[in-house]
Amino acid sequence: MIFLERLNITKIIVNHFSTFYNNQDSKEIDWLELAVYFSILLLLSAFSAVFLPVTRLNVILTPLTIFTGFLFSALFVIIDKKDGKTNQIKELISEVYDNISFSILMSFFVILFVIINYVMISFSCDEIYNRIVLGIVYFFLLNFAYSLMMVIKRLYKIFEN
Repeated sequence: MIFLERLNITKIIVNHFSTFYNNQDSKEIDWLELAVYFSILLLLSAFSAVFLPVTRLNVILTPLTIFTGFLFSALFVIIDKKDGKTNQIKELISEVYDNISFSILMSFFVILFVIINYVMISFSCDEIYNRIVLGIVYFFLLNFAYSLMMVIKRLYKIFEN
């Protein structure tokens, strides 16, 4: 189905996680780092879903939209910087592009699940379902925050050179 092919986001996700390598010499993915990364994200999102209030999600949306706008702007800046650079800088720009695309995707999922959470609250769904959706929101939000830090670090390296 061509419709589902247009919505295929697996390449964005795979390319983002391929930037989790352990050093510049070896481009192998550091699986231990990924395991720790997901473990920490799952623990923090579960903790947040249980102990943070459900109704304060509107506070998340404003900074998220600001950062997403920053990321869209950064996409255009890095595309313009790619010409006439060394291979190392071009590779770094490609990684930033992958990280930015993933971050924008995560912000979309945060907004989508916040809307789902608001709908569930308005229909008075069971509290456990609200907490599950809230855990998903926090998982995507923490993914977004970590990816944003990766983007900022790599943008700094690009403009430093």
